[in-house]
Amino acid sequence: MLPILRLSLKKITFLILYGSMFLICLSNVQAQSGTGFTYIPTSGNIIGSSTNGFQVSGNFTVEMWMKVTSVNAAWTNIIHIGNTYETGIRLYFFPGSTRLHFKVESAANWNDGCDAVSEIPLNTWTHVAVTGSSSGWGLFVNGVAWPCTPAGGNSMPVPLAQNINFFSSSAGYMSAGVTLNDIRLWKVVRSQVEIISNMFCQSPPQTNLVHYYGGPALNPSLSIAITSGSQIICPGTSVTFTATPLSAGTTPAYQWKKNNINTGTNSPVYTTNSLVNNDIVKCVLTTPTLCGSPAASSNSIGISTMYTWTGAISREWNLPANWSCNMVPTTNDNITIPPVSNQPIIH
Repeated sequence: MLPILRLSLKKITFLILYGSMFLICLSNVQAQSGTGFTYIPTSGNIIGSSTNGFQVSGNFTVEMWMKVTSVNAAWTNIIHIGNTYETGIRLYFFPGSTRLHFKVESAANWNDGCDAVSEIPLNTWTHVAVTGSSSGWGLFVNGVAWPCTPAGGNSMPVPLAQNINFFSSSAGYMSAGVTLNDIRLWKVVRSQVEIISNMFCQSPPQTNLVHYYGGPALNPSLSIAITSGSQIICPGTSVTFTATPLSAGTTPAYQWKKNNINTGTNSPVYTTNSLVNNDIVKCVLTTPTLCGSPAASSNSIGISTMYTWTGAISREWNLPANWSCNMVPTTNDNITIPPVSNQPIIH
């Protein structure tokens, strides 16, 4: 789990991650499904910098979710990892297009990378992953390998003996019309299978993950309560249980259990009229959008059946109308006999 400390001060949030400090303007950050953040690039803004001296001189993978809402006439800078203008790992859109241009360079105007053949769709969230190694480049869009035309001018890969900085834009480039989420930088070339395995996860695996701009890892929890009915009931009484999840991602799954046997449906609400004395109800939550689908078990609620003597008709024990549940209890049931005028005659 990434050790993350979040401190909020009016419009500034400081994130401490792997011992590094990142500065993000909250005016460019929007909450999304209770986890992570959505970053809307602003010209010239630095959204984070590393102080761990990570050297991008070998294999790497850059992943992110992006949503493109407009096309710019000029080059559109999506993300820039590097210390100086025109150097580092950079991802652009071509002028007047959403066709990706990816490059790694150690000097200005060197374009050692690849150019996508197809365009990224507008107005929808799209997952993009780019890999780089001495063997060449890889481009994956929504987990599918995309054709990529090599753009040369220097040998591959280009050593970048510098710290990592995330620039949303640089001089001479547009950044409007692109929104980013869950930016991940890995120090290995991830396979297509690995990319697909956690592209929808809100808490990625930690091995070989250098930086993750997406908020704290989630630890789901769950509690249940009776929202209609009570713990003490007559047999056949309808009781409704409601589950309240915490940090459960966007699509939690619910499995209700009665006496540790699966029951109910995949819903935060469970209603039943088949409870009997000493039944125990709980719920188990799984979170498919978190890597590994971690589970959380709720508290348990025990049920008791109780027959209360009313003596509404007579003192006859075996008359159902003399009992609150309108049925005669058995020797295994719980009963209450309050001080009413018609006390029962026990046979």
